[in-house]
Formats: sequence, C-alpha cells, structure tokens
Amino acid sequence: CSICDGEVASDAATDSVEIDVYEIRFITPSGDPAGEPNTMGLGQNEFTYIDKSEADGGVPVACINLNVGIDPAISGGRNCKGKFTISGIEGVEIQREDGGDGEVEAQEDIGENKNHFVAHPKYKNYPPHNSGFGRKTASFTFAGATIENDFEVFFPKFGNNHPVCPTCEGCPNWFYYWKDGDVCSIPDFVVYTNKTYYGAYSRRNRDTFDIAGRFGELYAEYGDDELRARLVERNISRANYHPELDWCNPGCQTATPYGPEE
Repeated sequence: CSICDGEVASDAATDSVEIDVYEIRFITPSGDPAGEPNTMGLGQNEFTYIDKSEADGGVPVACINLNVGIDPAISGGRNCKGKFTISGIEGVEIQREDGGDGEVEAQEDIGENKNHFVAHPKYKNYPPHNSGFGRKTASFTFAGATIENDFEVFFPKFGNNHPVCPTCEGCPNWFYYWKDGDVCSIPDFVVYTNKTYYGAYSRRNRDTFDIAGRFGELYAEYGDDELRARLVERNISRANYHPELDWCNPGCQTATPYGPEE
C-alpha cells in the first residue's frame, strides 16, 4: 500500500496491518507474437513503423501501445502509479509522453475505480541495422512486482526513410535492410534499380503489373517495388534465404505471411 496515496488500516491492539493484494496482467501486448500475432486493438503484439510521421517531423516512428490491467480495481479515489519500460534499440530514441520516465498513474474505467495503466512510448527513427527490429520486451512494475510480455517491431516494406544507403541512396526499405541483414543473400555489390523486369500493366492500376501468368492469381496485381521484391524473394534456387531475419511488413513473419513458398 506504500505505492498508493491513502492511509494504512492498522490495529494497535493486535499489531496487525491490512494490506491490499492486486493481480496485474498485460492486456497489450499479450500472447506470443510469433505464435499468436495480433496487429491491432487490445492484445496487439506486432507493431510497424510509420515511414514518415508528419506529427514527428517526418521521421520514422513506431508507437508501442501498452496496457496493463489490475484486479481488483483501485477504489476510494487513491492515486497509484506503475512504471512501463520497453527494450532499447541501438541508435533509436525512445520517446515517452511528456518526456517522462515511463511512470504512469492508474486510469479510471467506471466511476472512481481505476483498473488499468496505459502508455504509448515511441521508437523514433529507424535502427541502422536489420538486427534492430524483431522481438522486444515490454515490462511493467507495480508495488515491487514486475511483469513482462514480448512484442515484435517491423518496418514498412515499401518505405524509403531508412538511414542513408552507401551504394544506392533512396532505395526502398526492403532492399536496404535485406541487404544489411543478409536476409536473402543480396551481394554487397548489388545496387537497387528502377528497371522493370517483366509483366503487363494492369487495366485497373497503371502503376501495377499483372504477373498472374507467372506467379498465379495471388500475385495478379503487384506494384513496381512489389514485383522487384518478389523476384528477389523467389530466387531461392541460388539464394540462402533466412525468413527468421525478415522484419518487413508485409513479410515472412507478419500476421499475414508474405514470402517465398517452401
């Protein structure tokens, strides 16, 4: 009860003290992001960067929604605090609301009862390397007890706001990070090109190629970058492909898998 504003009930005759016992649990994120992926709402455990967040000056930002429930609800108008933390990423700033340290007060649900804690920290800027994405851990500490739940962080496949590429400035995120992380054996000397390889323009989208004849109806309407990315992914006859290193969205590890067939 030392973490809440209020008086401790005591009995001097028996030298006893009444204390409140609470159960805390992660609502968001929850579950295993690999086995039970969730991309939105309560329980979300997969988070994807916004390539250019206008609200943050046009830099890449990933907002991590955190929500912890407490049972029973805190009553009597007391103010109780807990503290969230998330895994750090090399070269990436963690930005918290109001510039705080992750400490938040319990929030009300109905009336004066407070039954959850909420925070929305942000990863600001992309990591310099592919290894910066992937599985992270959210922690919450309340009254000396700490709980944890993992989540995963992805980059948008067709953005291009990554750190400056030394060989082909302006290349898409998928090319930059796949090459950096040796995801599908893109050689160091290879540079990105806007060249169109093959395919016919779709009648419904002038910037899209109809490659259903080659890849089947599932790939009937791929954009230019999608086609190039797909060609790299599918060239598995000579490529050493590591789907477990693919942190793009859509990609091999997102809730809706997108990658070369086995």
